[in-house]
Amino acid sequence: MELTARKVGGAEGFLVMFGVRDSGNFYWWNLGGWNNTQSAVEKAVNGAKASIATSATTIETGRDYRLKVEVSGRKITLWLDGQKVNEFTDHAVVEPLYQVVSKDAKSGDLVIKAVNAQDTAVRGTVDLGRARVGRTATVTSLTGSPSDVNSIADPDRIAPVEQRVTGFSRSFAYDFPAHSVTFIRLGGDR
Repeated sequence: MELTARKVGGAEGFLVMFGVRDSGNFYWWNLGGWNNTQSAVEKAVNGAKASIATSATTIETGRDYRLKVEVSGRKITLWLDGQKVNEFTDHAVVEPLYQVVSKDAKSGDLVIKAVNAQDTAVRGTVDLGRARVGRTATVTSLTGSPSDVNSIADPDRIAPVEQRVTGFSRSFAYDFPAHSVTFIRLGGDR
């Protein structure tokens, strides 16, 4: 991500968010924080923030800054005005699988959304309690290397793949591919 930022006033600099999963799980580059005495990358996990990399960078009011944040896997590199100011790897343990189940209000389908951030497939067990679901589901997956990007020359490097899969029930195991986002849409037992 590249951007230009300017401090227009106040005692603090500015924040650049990246790697945002939700309002309690994200990274931000806090430039000119702590009353403009330092800068740091802070990581929020379930709402609790901690600094994971710091520098002595301060920010001037009224000046444009060219910022660049590069994330490659778990390695984060930061540039300020073309100069690399920090490079580190976030070694925190990555959960093997993040998932949530929701109900489509219009169709009544149950939708399982799962993210596998690991380098290998993860077998997950899903227990939907007393929900009534059919044996066949629509499974849509996006998979690729963390460094893959779509471009004008290669617009489909990462593209959704949809298929009909059988063998589902209210409790089942499923192999979620490495580096993937998977949606499993289960219709009711009709």
